[in-house]
Order: sequence, then C-alpha cells, then structure tokens
Amino acid sequence: MRDALEAGGDHDSGSEPSVGASAPAPITPRERLDSMDLIRGVAIFGILVVNMAFFAMPFAHAIYPAAYDAWPAADRWSHLIVKVLFEYKFISTFSVLFGAGLIMQWLRASSRGASFAPLHYRRMALLALFGLMHGFLLWYGDILFIYACVGSVFFFFRTLKPRTMFVIAAALLAISMVFTTGFTALNVLTESAKREAREAASMTDDGATAEIIEEGSSAGADAASGADAADVPRGFDAMMKAQFDFFNDSWVRGEELAYRDGPWADAMLFRGVSFAFALLFTVFGFGWHILAMFLIGGALMKLDFFSSSQGAMQKRAAMIGLILGGVLEIAYGALMSITPGVIDWPDIAAAPLQALGAPLLCLGYVGALAWVAGSGAGRVLLAPLRAVGRMALSAYLLTTVIVTFLMYHWGLGWFGSVGRFDQLMIAVVVYAGLVVFCTAWMACFRYGPFERLWRAVTYARATV
Repeated sequence: MRDALEAGGDHDSGSEPSVGASAPAPITPRERLDSMDLIRGVAIFGILVVNMAFFAMPFAHAIYPAAYDAWPAADRWSHLIVKVLFEYKFISTFSVLFGAGLIMQWLRASSRGASFAPLHYRRMALLALFGLMHGFLLWYGDILFIYACVGSVFFFFRTLKPRTMFVIAAALLAISMVFTTGFTALNVLTESAKREAREAASMTDDGATAEIIEEGSSAGADAASGADAADVPRGFDAMMKAQFDFFNDSWVRGEELAYRDGPWADAMLFRGVSFAFALLFTVFGFGWHILAMFLIGGALMKLDFFSSSQGAMQKRAAMIGLILGGVLEIAYGALMSITPGVIDWPDIAAAPLQALGAPLLCLGYVGALAWVAGSGAGRVLLAPLRAVGRMALSAYLLTTVIVTFLMYHWGLGWFGSVGRFDQLMIAVVVYAGLVVFCTAWMACFRYGPFERLWRAVTYARATV
C-alpha cells in the first residue's frame, strides 16, 4: 500500500488508469480490514443511540427537551450521556470509515490498472437512490444521500498526500464550526424575540400576567391533546399555522399526530418537508463536517492507520482524542445543562466546543477501537460486532425499519411516549438483536442484502 502512496507528488494529474489487465471488482472478505469492520459495527450502535430521540419524539423535543426539569433522573442522565459521548461522535466515526473505504477502493482499482471514476460514481448514484428512498419513505434523518453527494466531491481529493488532507480537513471543520455557531446564534436571537413577544402578549390590560405556555412545550401539547380532534390542525394545516417553524406548538403537535396516528399521507408530508430542510442545513453546515471526516479517514488509510501493525499510532490517537475531546465535550455538556429545555445564550458558547470536541473524541474512539481490534483477545471477543460492520448498510437500514415499527402508526405507535432512558434501553435491545442477526447472516452469506445489491449494480454482475 505504501508503494502506491509514495509514488508521485502532492497531487497527480487527475487522470485515471485505463482499463487494463483486470476489470474492477468488489473487495472480497479476505481483503477486508478487521479493525475497520469493528469500528463500523460500533458506529452503527452509536448512530442508533443518537437517532432514537428523532425516531421517538417530535424534532423540537429531540433537539431541546420540553419539561426537562420534570424528567426523572434516569431520563436527564441519559440525555446528558447521549449529548456528551454519542452526539456527532459516531456519525463522524462512520464518516471516517467511509472516506477510508473510498481510498481503499481507489488504491485497489489503481493497482489493477482499472478506471476508478465510473465505478465510484455508479456506487454514489445507487447510494443516493437508497438515501432518497430511505429519507422520503421511512425516516427523514437519512445520511446515505448526503454521503453520496459528499462522496462525489471527495473523489477530487483522493490523490492528495495525508498531510494535505489533514490541513484541508481542519479548514473545513473551522468553516463548519463558524456556520454551526452562526446558526445557533440566529436561533437564540429568534427564540428570544419570540419569548419576549409571548410575554408581552400575555400581559392583561390591568398589568396582570397570564399563564405562559411555551411553544413546543409538553404543556402546550397536553392542552392540544385535550381538545376535540377536529379542532387540532393536522398535516399541511398544522404546517401553515406554524408557518413552517419546527419549534412551534402547532408543528410539534401535528408532527406527533402524523407519526403516531397517521394517516400515511400526513406522515409522508412531515417526513418529506423535514428531510428537505435537513438537506438544506447540510449544504450550509453539516456537509463541511462530513467532507472533513472523509478526508481524515482517507489520510488515515494512506498512513496505514487501520493495520494491526500500527498499534503505537493508534494508541497515540486514542490518548490525544479521548483526553482533549473528552475535556471539550464535558465543558459542552456543562453549558448545555444550564438551560437544557430552551434555546438560550449558553447554546452559543456550547456550539464551538462540540464542533471541536466531536472530531477529537471521534479520533479517540477510532484509535482505541483500532488498537483493540489488533489485539488477539479483542479480535476474538468482538468478532460479532465485526459482522455488523461487514453489512453496515443493511444494518443501518434495518434499524430504521425496526424502530419506526415501534414508534409509527403502521406499527406499535409509541411515538411521543418514550422517555430518554427507555430510548437508550430500546437502542441496546435492538442492537443486540442486530448483532445476532448479522452474525447469523454473515455465517451463511458473503455480503449483506443491500451490500449485495449495491455491488451487483456497481460491478454489473448478477453474482458477487
């Protein structure tokens, strides 16, 4: 691998090797790196833990928990643990692995004299299709479409040296931090103005203060739930009344009714609009972060970081990432605990801490897991988690199917009634079942079902 990397300068001419002695082919199980499969398998669990709030609650409550002070201690601690140890860390980890995997595929294609560009863009096109179907038909929090778009851009960075990749990644993370902090500040100003307007409107003519029910609060939702169903705006009417404000009580209540009770058209409407807004946010903010993590993963792959022979480098990354990232994330959690149920000024100070802390803690996780995967005991004990990593695409989509069945109207309809601690426990149970399923599947097949489809279309072969 190093010979292929050390040839040439900082950036090659951009040309692809012509199709020569061998056509492109999928990576076989023998060619896979155990450490990458393990990290990918653990990342699936971390992503599920974070996504649980968005599966189980209206978007506004998942971001800023209503009635936080009334929560039991288990819910408050679960919320804080997810914020500090999981949020943005495992999607970053998954992104590192995605970037590393793309570089691995490019190096492999180049070593065989095969053209990588057609292969890469066929893969990204199919991934984008998976993402659009996932986002519009099942759940608005899809990441696959974003990966396909950013992965298409990442193609142009593939020939850079590791040092250059790290420098560009740092610049992109800085841009992402500026955007995120700016959006947060704008949100704080907007919500502060809304609170002041509500307080002014609540004052009676004689100066007495009427009871204030915060928009998006559980009190407002309870009041709406007690009203006659015909008086509660649903679907597009709820969106119009809320003026497409995700934190408005009409939106929150309409979203809850759509996902919990249906009908399918209302749920599809809320899901589609939420997915569109998520993509818009990604263009201006989160996309920079994803591309940065792709670059970090690509640089690590070029440095042979995931090899079992790189234990010293892995331990060094683990120490730096866990210590520095841990300190920043603890500070972030402390600030978020000041006003956990509302959007307020501590959020502005917390935003850059998480923007810096999440990539560092991600690096710590990646280093620690890569080192563990290289040890004899770790390789044996954590083998079931590698099975999840080997079919990560199928596992990711399967978690959506399982949890939306639990939460949505077409299944058990638990949406809006599951607390943070219970969400965490559901994630543990679902992941445990996923480990069993993936282990059994990989004992019988070389690839997961969606991996098989992805490879079949990419390489134009019926059997892969």
